[in-house]
Amino acid sequence: MTKTRWFMLPVLVAALALAFQPGLASGQAVKNPDTFVAVSFGDWDSLDWAWAYDTASFGVIFNIYEPLIFFEGGRMDRFTPMLATAVPTIQNGLLSKDGKTYTFPIRQGVRFHDGTPMTAEDVVYSLRRFLLTDR
Repeated sequence: MTKTRWFMLPVLVAALALAFQPGLASGQAVKNPDTFVAVSFGDWDSLDWAWAYDTASFGVIFNIYEPLIFFEGGRMDRFTPMLATAVPTIQNGLLSKDGKTYTFPIRQGVRFHDGTPMTAEDVVYSLRRFLLTDR
């Protein structure tokens, strides 16, 4: 066999082994639906997004919280809406001409993990809390 075939054989065997794992079969009930398990390198500093500044914490936080907007792909100069329905720009009227006032239209139907609906007041509270947190 050629080197390529010898390389592909273990990859194929591993793929088939994963495909037939009983725990991955569809239709099975989740054992602990209220438990979140995460594997990370290092210890978590905090799971509070206003306090966390380390990679391990943010690895979990990104699976729990959702921001108003987030970077588009790997670009740092473009954003995509998440909890907001649009990214504020001068062109769409959501960013004032002086650049001091941003308006974020909030996506409807968003609920917190406890079922409480998210409101604009929740966004204001979270932003103020983040800005006033002495970290």
